[in-house]
Amino acid sequence: MIFSPRGMIIILVLLLILIVITTQEGDDREDQKQTAIPDKEKGGAVVTLQGVGISPQAPNPQSVLRATVQTHPPDSESVSYRYLWRVNQKEAGTGQLLRPGPFRLGDIVSVEVTLIDKETAKAVSSPMAASMQMGNRPPVLTQIELSPIPVYAGNPIRVEPTATDGDADLIQFSYQWQINGSFVDGNDQDILSGEQVKSADQILVVVTPSDAYGKGEPKNSSILTVVNRPPQISSIPPKGGKEPKYFYQIVANDPDLDSLKYTLLKGPSGMVVDALSGLVTWEAVSVSEDQTDVELEVSDGKGSRVTQQFKLIVRAVQ
Repeated sequence: MIFSPRGMIIILVLLLILIVITTQEGDDREDQKQTAIPDKEKGGAVVTLQGVGISPQAPNPQSVLRATVQTHPPDSESVSYRYLWRVNQKEAGTGQLLRPGPFRLGDIVSVEVTLIDKETAKAVSSPMAASMQMGNRPPVLTQIELSPIPVYAGNPIRVEPTATDGDADLIQFSYQWQINGSFVDGNDQDILSGEQVKSADQILVVVTPSDAYGKGEPKNSSILTVVNRPPQISSIPPKGGKEPKYFYQIVANDPDLDSLKYTLLKGPSGMVVDALSGLVTWEAVSVSEDQTDVELEVSDGKGSRVTQQFKLIVRAVQ
């Protein structure tokens, strides 16, 4: 059979197409052959690469990074792995672990894993990669304790914070003390000196945890109210006398060193007490029996007070 030139061209084109199709099918079969490894230990099951990851999930520059690999079936003994680490697209290592040194906070770290046939030492899968950005898990406060409890004026207060760090970093703390809602300047210590602790004050401290790579969330301690102790009267009042005037100097002290105020709550007509000095004066005149009761009060201005009661001895009314 003699073909025309046009027929010959058509035949050649068809032959060329058939050759290309046959070659592609052969390549596909070869690819499948190279990505499917029969696992002899598991009944000939095909081993495939399923996933790649990096642990820990939120590392910092002191973390040791580990490439994690998932295959199906898992834990196959027929395969090994080839690792390639990159930091900001630059090669940084070829083992399963990448130790601190080549990466810093904010760097992009990736690992590329290829499945290797142990018998042939050839790659039998396309590389699979995982990447992450080098970060830091800041410490988290779990408890803030103030001591001692109760606390009295003049006694120092200590704070003892507790925190956890997901990266096991060394934790440090900073402190901001508050007294009655106002911050105390110049004190970033875990102790508030007794000189700054006054009776009835309300005190708290703001604690901020931090590691070498950043700060955690600050938290307030509970409010500690300084115990306000009442004044004490040590003097004994005179009951009366022959003098035309009656004098009584109240002697009192406050354990918290608060300023004291003196008040006459009850007494005969004309009796007065100096609010600042505590001196009681009275024109000693004859009074009826129901006017001889005296009651004095000493207060510290912060809610604590003490009273003293006594009865005057007077002449009966003529």
